[in-house]
Amino acid sequence: MKCCGVDLCSVYIERAREALLATSLPCEFHCDDALTFKTPWPCRGAVNWYSSFGYSRDDGTNLQMLLRAFESLQPGGVYSLDVPNIPFLIRNFQHFLVRHGVNREGRSVTVIRESRLDLAAGQLLQEWRWIVESRPADSRYSALRLYMPHQLTEMLMKAGFVDVKLFGGIDDSSLTIDSPRLLITARKPA
Repeated sequence: MKCCGVDLCSVYIERAREALLATSLPCEFHCDDALTFKTPWPCRGAVNWYSSFGYSRDDGTNLQMLLRAFESLQPGGVYSLDVPNIPFLIRNFQHFLVRHGVNREGRSVTVIRESRLDLAAGQLLQEWRWIVESRPADSRYSALRLYMPHQLTEMLMKAGFVDVKLFGGIDDSSLTIDSPRLLITARKPA
């Protein structure tokens, strides 16, 4: 069995390749866009973890990522998608968040996230600021499409998946309004 990883961030891919050197696992890592990437061989499973879905305001563009996952699976293969549970996010919305830590180089790091809900556009808009000791501050912006659980189910079925199941976490807990995350599993027909 061989595994394959893909991310648009080259730093993440390099870290994964470095970590792989300490193992004997048969893995490949590709720096590519999941909207267009298809694995070189059919996989038994695919995972899209921690909010790496919905970065386009356009539903058709986001559907493309699900279609690439579907095409990358062998018949009977399972896809898992992990995203924020939007009912929980809206009910417990945090406009401002600050986190402090230390990076790999031992420098202090402060991350400041300012968030805004654009309910008319169905998006979570965020500005991220990184303040790293002895370096200039860096800011980035992100926009995440706010998909309700039933909308994601419909999109997965439109991509061809069956047996769509919703969970409140990786522990197979039931999805409720109190679940911070939404974990969805779906299967490519055999």
